[in-house]
Amino acid sequence: MRYYFGNESDKVVLHHQSFLPFLQVSSVWHCSSDYLIYPELIDYMRSSKLPRTIRGTVETGHSAPGETKVNKKDGSYKFIQYDNFIHPFMNYSITSHLDNRWTLGTSTGYMFDNAQSEVFFISYTLNDIKERKMISGVEEKRTVYARYIANGQTYYSEYKENGKSYGSLSKDLIRDNGSCFAFQHCENHTGTAIMCAKPVPFSTTEPISTLRLRIYIYAKHSNPEITKINNNNILIEDHGMYILFKPMVNNDLNRETPDSGKIEIGSDGDWLFIDIFNYDGEPTNFSESDPQRFCNGFICEISENPFKDEIIDAIPSDYYYLEQRRINYKRAGIELNTDYDPVSMGVRNMTINERQLPEPMLEVSDYGVGKLPWVNSSYPEPPPNFNWRNLIENRKMPY
Repeated sequence: MRYYFGNESDKVVLHHQSFLPFLQVSSVWHCSSDYLIYPELIDYMRSSKLPRTIRGTVETGHSAPGETKVNKKDGSYKFIQYDNFIHPFMNYSITSHLDNRWTLGTSTGYMFDNAQSEVFFISYTLNDIKERKMISGVEEKRTVYARYIANGQTYYSEYKENGKSYGSLSKDLIRDNGSCFAFQHCENHTGTAIMCAKPVPFSTTEPISTLRLRIYIYAKHSNPEITKINNNNILIEDHGMYILFKPMVNNDLNRETPDSGKIEIGSDGDWLFIDIFNYDGEPTNFSESDPQRFCNGFICEISENPFKDEIIDAIPSDYYYLEQRRINYKRAGIELNTDYDPVSMGVRNMTINERQLPEPMLEVSDYGVGKLPWVNSSYPEPPPNFNWRNLIENRKMPY
């Protein structure tokens, strides 16, 4: 509540910031929910046993870019779709690894159009691990994530799609012009992830001057101590944390694409960014299918210790042929592989050390989730004396 309405909201960028009716309704929604108290789970969540890996399966409905128009006279409304591209319904797996100072999150799919979800996410504290000090605010942590963007798209400009402008974006939301997926493996306080990305279809009437995967790093209060490019590696050193990005760009076109694979570091308001380009040249009217064969992505390594040479020198193998992209990343102790069709984004396999990526409904590395209500594998049942159906059906509508 203090972040919604208090002075601390000045420290962060809130979704729908300054939109008081939305924030009030959200607060009522949170406060009026019926919550199941499960003491054992609460005790577990309060424990400090780390590292911990959580896996789960999520589903999302299909969506299309557009907006809802409301008739002021009668209150009726209709959805106006911007173009013909549909983000499909899918089931996808998510993984979150929590370590002493950092968290790595990955997902094999995205929610709706990925404007408000992440397939790749890093969060870490700026405090030294030896101090075991709790952070006091957002200025003592760092957030890293990625978006695929086109042309001059930023947090602080109008949102344009297919040559049309649909108004200014708020500072807390930037639409993803790509389709992406990611997965990870973590052990010995080191995390390794692979992220794959490509642009969504563009209309032939919209000239494209830049296509790039952008890595965003929250830097409102401070910048990382070191951010540098060395032999096509991007290395970040920040208060004893080490992050390494190995870009992967593969354009399957029988013609030259200017500055494909170029890397740039810059800033955009409160954000430090790293751009990995598929295209940076004269405005071009691509065919609708061409950009879908512009493959992008990266390997990411994160650790609380400096990287050994064997990690820095490891080079991912990246091939595109017969309508499929094959990626192999191998270094001491780990091997990640994926094969997928960049046009349909149909993933054939994702393997970790030659084993298929686990896809449990819910799994926690240090907790047996089978004993939780609704999760028991034999016959899921709600807990005793928790009549959830009646609670839902008897709740009054908010009008």
